Parts: sequence; structure tokens; C-alpha cells
Amino acid sequence: MTHATTPIPVTQEPGEFASPAIRDSRRLMGPNRFSDEPGAVIDVVFAESDIERADALIEAWRAEALALAQALGWEVRPKWRRAAEGVSCFVEAPVDALMAATELNEQAWARGEVRARAALGEVRPLASIDDAAAAIGVMAKREHPAHLAALVRAARDRSFTVLVDQDAVSIGTGASSQLWWMDDLPHPGTLDWDQYERMPIALVTGSNGKTTTVRMLAAILREAVGPVAMSSTTGVYADGALVDGGDYAGPAGARMALRDPRARAAVLETARGGILRRGLALYEADVAVVTNVAADHFGDSYGIHDLKALAEVKLVVARAVRAVGTLVLNAEDATLRALGPATMARLCWFSLDPSNPVVSVRALEASDTVASEALVVAAATETQPPTDGQLWRAAEAWTVVDGMIVRRTASGDERVMAVTSLPAALGGAALHNVANALAAAAAASALGVPMSVVASALSAFGREPGDNAGRLERHLVGGVEVVIDYAHNAAALTALLCAVAAIPANRRAVVIGTAGDRNDEALRAMARAAWATIPVHLVIAKELERFARGRERGTSVAVMQAALREAGAPDAAVRGVADEAAAVAEAMAWAQPGDLVVLTVHDSREAVLAQLGIAAAP
Repeated sequence: MTHATTPIPVTQEPGEFASPAIRDSRRLMGPNRFSDEPGAVIDVVFAESDIERADALIEAWRAEALALAQALGWEVRPKWRRAAEGVSCFVEAPVDALMAATELNEQAWARGEVRARAALGEVRPLASIDDAAAAIGVMAKREHPAHLAALVRAARDRSFTVLVDQDAVSIGTGASSQLWWMDDLPHPGTLDWDQYERMPIALVTGSNGKTTTVRMLAAILREAVGPVAMSSTTGVYADGALVDGGDYAGPAGARMALRDPRARAAVLETARGGILRRGLALYEADVAVVTNVAADHFGDSYGIHDLKALAEVKLVVARAVRAVGTLVLNAEDATLRALGPATMARLCWFSLDPSNPVVSVRALEASDTVASEALVVAAATETQPPTDGQLWRAAEAWTVVDGMIVRRTASGDERVMAVTSLPAALGGAALHNVANALAAAAAASALGVPMSVVASALSAFGREPGDNAGRLERHLVGGVEVVIDYAHNAAALTALLCAVAAIPANRRAVVIGTAGDRNDEALRAMARAAWATIPVHLVIAKELERFARGRERGTSVAVMQAALREAGAPDAAVRGVADEAAAVAEAMAWAQPGDLVVLTVHDSREAVLAQLGIAAAP
């Protein structure tokens, strides 16, 4: 069977699945792209001969999934999303039978293939549906205790946080969190439900700015309510102490943070990969933030090829926002403006531009008007400007007016603090961090934090090197200004270089590189941003060997170097190196006192600091 040229990544060997067309089969443990409820999803890659009959194959899968569910006495809701190379097929399922649901999903596709091809004369024997259902039923009975689903439902009905992983279940958060192993679960009727408490919970996602926004919001909540648990791409933290280092911007990090007994609030970085692989860890949060949606990760996983599809993944966090909660969105992001209102969450917008119609007083005054489907479509296609307030329906917005961060409502503006008081924003020069501050302030406001506390916390954040480690982090090394930042795509690099343009320098060097699963156009865009955003004298393209992700060694650097030359960079201003350490050495050997070196560093900050002779802040 011949597959498309851009396959969905394999997480298991295809031979393990019921059909060779299935490239991944997994459980989604919480709210996800398809549903507010858990379930199972398969990613299928079509053979070239199957493209024309894709609709028939999907319909056959759906019919077989319903038939198997009926034989089992289950209720499933089959849903699917088409992509260029195939389809993702989802069945909603009870939390105590998700492994069995993956088997049902795989068997449904395999049986559907047989039926669809039978219409073309490709007849193969089809196993008894009763036998298939019986085998799946045996799996379900062995999977988890029968009362797991009842325990989860009882906690959710009482609006208590319930977290389920492979081996354990917990109810409550912080000091009230109680955990049981799967083989020792209590029955709901035996619990003293009065012992559990809820704490403020925020989810933060987006293409860029997630970690900084998480850190800013955590700093605000720490001043407002006390110890905060935080999960992010750099680790899980509680009360300012590192619990475990590494990339924890997924469900595992969220569970670890929410279960920490020191926590009085939690801020959870929620990355695209975790949402796609496992769904969200929890069903209810008080506020969710989407910082922006930028071209990144296209074509590398699960059928995400454009901004709309990526935004739909990011907006899964809206499914977890409580009925009385708030979804905070970037009003300058056209994709979020188009798709955000369809979530039906209570909205709060932020924008650096006070004249943005989404954050206008008129829009806020009209916040009770519900957006019509026609207006949403018009905004998405930009064929007809929506009427202020009809689409965006927000009671509150955050923006900058005359150098002041303001909280805007229908009754007017409340001045909160001066932009020049933001240490993390270089006194306002780093506009991307001003935007992150707006997002954090909006989320804090939605959680009921007084404006005086918001101003106090943001005025302090960034004074210490460890406040925002690895993000716009500045050091002076032998008279050379060195800036370390995570920037890993063109949008982030552009924002970073616009910010450092405010730092005086005789000459500037920029080191760029990103993971190998980005396509060539993403690499070219990053190279163009490095050369064209501000005057730069040297660009060093580096390999990230640990993150090659299937790309042949040397090809990333070659693509970026070619793009730099196409953008007009002379040969003397373009260099390529084999790894991070070589890039740092090359840049520092070139630099002289008074120069500026910008290092984009993915996950080796401590090693880079050691190479520069700098003691790493915690």
C-alpha cells in the first residue's frame, strides 16, 4: 500500500494495529479537539488509491464503530477530522474503558475497510462482530475498577478537580488533594466530600509567550493568594521551588502541579503536543489564555497544516473553562478573532493597540449581543468587517493607552500601571512582553485579583535573573552584551529582535536554529526574520542534534544559509555550525566589547551559561 508523502508520525509500529493504514492509536484522557469528554482516536494515512473513496471509508468506519458499540451496550459518538494526508477518527468513551475504546476504534476502521472495498469486488472475510465485541468487552472488564467512572462523575458533579492517569486517581487540589492507586479506589459513597477544596486554576497556551505569561501570572497569584504551583516547558515548580525539571507543558506536568500540597493556586502551561496526544488533564479551569497562533509545527503531527487547524487545537482549553470562568484572547490575532467567539466562553480580549475595534468601549457596551454564525464566517474570511461588539462579546478588555496599561470596561478605562514599570519588557521596548503582561493581568483580573496587586507583582517581575530564565535574559560577558532567548520560530525571533533593537550595540550577531521536524519553509522564514528584522552583522545557523527528529544532519543549516543569502546577506555574514556549543563559541570569538550577541537556546540554557562562565540563576 502506498501512503502519502507527509505521514502522520508513528508512535507504535504499524503492524501492531488492525490495519496498516492506521499510523497512531491513542487515548485522550480529557477534553480534546473532538469532545469535552475522553475517548480514543486513530490517525489514518490514506493510500493514493483511497483518496477518491475517502468519504466511503470514513462512513464505513463510523457504521462499524456504532455497530460494535451497540453489541457492547456502549454509547459512542464517532467524530472525525480530515487532513491532507488522511483522517483522525474519534470515539467518545468512558474513562474506565479507554484502552478498550482504542481497540474498538482500530477494529472499526479495519472492518470498515473490508466493507468499503467489498463494494469494489475486493472481498475478504469479515470476522463476526459478536466475537470482536466480546474480545473488546473482556479488555474493558480487565482495564480498570468498575467504579472508576462513577468516582470521576461524582467529583465532576461537585466541581472538584479529578485527575486520572495510568495508575492513579486524585480528587481535590493542593493540600486537599487525595490520591489512590487504581487497585485501591474508594466508592463515591464512602468519601467525605466536604474535605476537598478548589483553588484558582489557569491554563495558558499559544504559539509564543506561553512560558513568560505563565511566570507573570504565577508571580501575580503568589502575591495575591500565596504559594503557586506552576507547570511549564522548563519544569514543575511549587512555592518557587523546582519539583522536577524538563518539559512539563502537558498533562503529566498539570497533574503534578495540581496535586502539590503547597499550592494555593495553579498556572499550567498547556502545549499543542500534549493536547493532541492526550487531551487536557482536567475538566474545569477558572481561566484560560491563548497568547497567539503563529505558523509553527505545520505538517509534523496529527494533520495540522494551517493556522485555523492549529488555533482549533489551542482553543481546546476553552472546553475546560467553567461556566463562570473566562477565556482570554489576543485581539491582534486574526485567527483567534475569527474562532474565539465560537467557543461560547465568556471572553476577555487584550491588545497593544487601544484603537483595535475588538477592545473598543463600543464593543464592550454591546457585549450582550451574541455573535451569529454568519458574522463568524465573515470575520474568518475577512469579506465583511463585523459590527463592533456583535462578534467579540466581551465585558472587559486590556490595552495600552498613553503608555499606561489599562483595564477597559463599558464604563471606561482603569489605569493600572505604566509600561515603563515593566522590567521584563525593557521599559516597554519589548512589546511582546508588554503583550504577555496584558494577558497575565487579564487572567488575574478574571480571577478577582485586585489591580494594586497586579501592578505590584508585574513591577517586580523581571528584576531578578531567575524571574524569567531563558527569555530575554541579559548578561554582560567581557564587555559583550549577550541575550539568551527561547525564540524557536519566525514570529518569536522577530519579536525578540525588535526588542533587542533598543539595546545599544556597535555590531549584532544572531544565532538561529530550531527542531528538525519543522518544514523547510519554517526554516527559511526564521532565516529571513534573522536578517531582515533589524540591522545584523552576522547570522550563525546551528544544528540541534538532539532535536533532529528524522531530519538528515546538515540539511537544516543548509536551508537556513541558502535563505539568508537569498534575503541579501553576504557570504561573510553567514556561517553554519554543527551544534549549540560551536555556535556559542563562534559568536563569542567574533564579538568585541560593545557588540551584542543574541543566542536562541532551546533546552541547553545551563550548558550555555556554563560555557559563557556565568552562574545559572534558579
